[in-house]
Amino acid sequence: RPDGLASAGFHLQHLAGAVDRLFTYARGDALTPEQFDALRAEGQPDGSTAAALVASFEARVARAIDQLRTTDPATLLGARGVGRRRLPTTQLGLLFHAAEHAMRHVGQLLVTVRWARGG
Repeated sequence: RPDGLASAGFHLQHLAGAVDRLFTYARGDALTPEQFDALRAEGQPDGSTAAALVASFEARVARAIDQLRTTDPATLLGARGVGRRRLPTTQLGLLFHAAEHAMRHVGQLLVTVRWARGG
């Protein structure tokens, strides 16, 4: 946590996990116990290398792209629920939020890495 910032590792873990969770909800599925375990582990050192964290994120993005390719545009305004309380949204809202949320963390990741490199 350089200078109190979230670590680059956290951002990579969170990017992969958030995309996975939001796309799960977009499919209309509930999170699995493994996804909850991964959520609880975000930000905790697990011995993963930077290369492994990047590879995990890239794999999640590839799966998300595959899901987008097979998403019927006619279903985008279909109702979806988020979380245990099934907060209401749409499939499009979840896909949009996944993109927006990922870009915010990519920006934070880049700032953290630049700061850690000294400028």
